[in-house]
Amino acid sequence: FYVGSFTEWHMLDVAVDALKEIQKKEKNVVFLFAGQGKMFEKLKTKVTKENLQEHIILPGKVPFDELPNFIARADICLCLFDRNYAPFKRFDYFYSPMKIHEYKACRKPIVASNIGNLKKLVVNKKGGYLVNESDPKDIAKAIITLIKSPKKRKEMGEFNFKHVSQNYTWDILNSEILEILRN
Repeated sequence: FYVGSFTEWHMLDVAVDALKEIQKKEKNVVFLFAGQGKMFEKLKTKVTKENLQEHIILPGKVPFDELPNFIARADICLCLFDRNYAPFKRFDYFYSPMKIHEYKACRKPIVASNIGNLKKLVVNKKGGYLVNESDPKDIAKAIITLIKSPKKRKEMGEFNFKHVSQNYTWDILNSEILEILRN
């Protein structure tokens, strides 16, 4: 599952290529990419050209209040960012995407790019897998590992829920901000 903007730096085209790799071993895998953006039509065209319409669902923008239901139905969540995108390359990956915290709050394992602070947000092999987002085989390997181990998915999901609950609630973040402002 992926939710977010359809922009060039989210590597969704590479995720499509990863699905083709996954299908060599696992035939019944379906990706759901929710969101919108300038790359939506390009991705939709690629899905059609590759004849993957039964394996990649593109519902478009999902209302925010329905998002937890979409995430809850997922087995694995994606958070890929292109390390070669100019701002990320220059400053490293420097912000905290809300989708990571939403995935964690829904107890999902995450496959994310091995860059910047994503390495802190997704604890490799405990909360998911960090991958080279430009390598469809690396992404596929991580997803297949999770597909084959429901126990590992559950353990990672529980780890993520605990991690987000102990570190990234609004109460915790607000306290940290207030502490900074006091000093």
